Amino acid sequence: MYSLIVGATSEIAKEFIKQNPGKKYILTEIPKNYDALKQFIEEIQIDGTAFVLDVKNIREIEDLFQKFNREDVKIEELIYIAGINYLCEAVQTTEAIWDEVNAINLKGCFFVMKEAGKNMILHNVKGRIVNIASQHGMVGNLNRAAYCASKAGLINLNKVLALEWAPYGIRVNSVSPTFILYNKNEEFFMNAMAKKEYLKNIPMKRYCNAQDVSNAISFLLAEENEMITGHNLVVDGGWTIK
Repeated sequence: MYSLIVGATSEIAKEFIKQNPGKKYILTEIPKNYDALKQFIEEIQIDGTAFVLDVKNIREIEDLFQKFNREDVKIEELIYIAGINYLCEAVQTTEAIWDEVNAINLKGCFFVMKEAGKNMILHNVKGRIVNIASQHGMVGNLNRAAYCASKAGLINLNKVLALEWAPYGIRVNSVSPTFILYNKNEEFFMNAMAKKEYLKNIPMKRYCNAQDVSNAISFLLAEENEMITGHNLVVDGGWTIK
């Protein structure tokens, strides 16, 4: 049984893998991040296999899962973390921006979940699927038309798949974080302007971090939580309750 993580060089994925070193992993990344993924696998010394996967290419998704099925690879868990955002006003959002964001955040996620669901049904696996949505799939925010639409669509898509796949024992859930603080964006999010714009709107008065999201993923994947499906677990420090 394998845990499949799509977008495996993200800080969330790395944190989850570090917290769960005993799992057997299939890890995928886009071509430009593939070498970094292989290096991470070697450094952390986990039982993991790396694959290149461009989630915008549906044929690549189908081919990868056909390979899994030929080799009798059973997917028990899918964690979809791949995502993208462009900040621009709605009137400046081009078709290319709209298509890029939705191709990765929504369309690609659906077709990965579709193939993972088929794999689970084929092998009679009571699988678990978790993907990363966003607080912006629940409430609006400026300059994020494509992103908000993609994440809102993902949240409702999960409900549909949870409903369709419940007879097979497959659970589908999402995690919706607030702004996530990483080392690479710390300088921006901790400056005075960002604190005024973003941090003041989080009642808990701190940003989310990779461990917060990883903890939520682990909770939704846990076998003892088998009654939780079609749920969007909000990890936003209270942003959306206002």
